[in-house]
Amino acid sequence: MELISLLTWSVVAFGLAWVIADSKLTYPFRKAWADTQRSSPAVFLLALFECPACLGWHLGWAGYLFGIAPFTSWWQAAFFTCGSSLLLAKYVGMLDE
Repeated sequence: MELISLLTWSVVAFGLAWVIADSKLTYPFRKAWADTQRSSPAVFLLALFECPACLGWHLGWAGYLFGIAPFTSWWQAAFFTCGSSLLLAKYVGMLDE
C-alpha cells in the first residue's frame, strides 16, 4: 500500500464520519431520533453512531466490502480507519467536549 492512498483513505473516511456524526447537516435527524427514543438501547446506539472511532470502524469494513478501502483484509481496514478517525477527531477538537 502506498502512503498517499492510506492518507487519502483516512481523510475521506474521517470526512464522511464527520458529516454523518457531527455536522449541522445531520443534526436535525440525530436530534429527532434522540427526542423520540427514550429507551437506553436506542440512546446507546445513537452515542455509538456519533462516536468517530465507532463510525470509523464500520466505514472501514464497509469500504473494504465495497472495494474502496486500500487494504487486503476487512480487519485491517476497520482497525486502521477506527484509529485514524479517533486521532483526527482529537486533532480537530471533536473529542474536547
